[in-house]
Amino acid sequence: MSVGLPCGLRCAQLARLVAENIFTIDAKFWLRVATRNDSAATGEEKARLKGMADTVLVLVNTVLRKTEQQLSDSSKLLQEILKSAADAKGEWYLPLTASQVQSIRAALDRNSDRLDEALLSNAFAWIRKCSEDGFDTMVALIQKVLQLYAAKQLQAPEAAGVDADVNKVVYAEEVEWAGLIRQLAESGSITEPAFMEALQEAAGTLY
Repeated sequence: MSVGLPCGLRCAQLARLVAENIFTIDAKFWLRVATRNDSAATGEEKARLKGMADTVLVLVNTVLRKTEQQLSDSSKLLQEILKSAADAKGEWYLPLTASQVQSIRAALDRNSDRLDEALLSNAFAWIRKCSEDGFDTMVALIQKVLQLYAAKQLQAPEAAGVDADVNKVVYAEEVEWAGLIRQLAESGSITEPAFMEALQEAAGTLY
């Protein structure tokens, strides 16, 4: 990221640049700014560099606070989703019952507008931490949440034909997949190439 940003650059544009380059605004960046300031030929140039540096610092802190808040919010949301499948004592036993799975689906549906990258980042971070600490049940539980999240994202709205068959499969429990696919294939409802093509197209919507 160049330190020679024009004074007339709009704040919104600068904010976007800072957000896009947040990981490059490190000690080396500030050292370059200091070096430029030391070599500035005029007081006006020094003032311009100081103004730019002050603005960037404020924007960096704003981005970091926003990111921290998003992670905090998503952590609470993940806890809420997990709690939806807990028993009266707040505990989990695997495999989950059908009603517990449905409770997770309902929690995902209720919070569909809050299912974002921050939630996924938290989920994967929790999986790593739980794996390191030997909490295998929690690892499996979070993986189940991710599977149900993926199924929700893969489902095509108002689907028909092979897309409807893909919906049936991804929405089913994983232990049912093989039998369901075999049943659909034997009935002539789908062919493997058509099914894989529809599944890959649906998977493309996740990215």
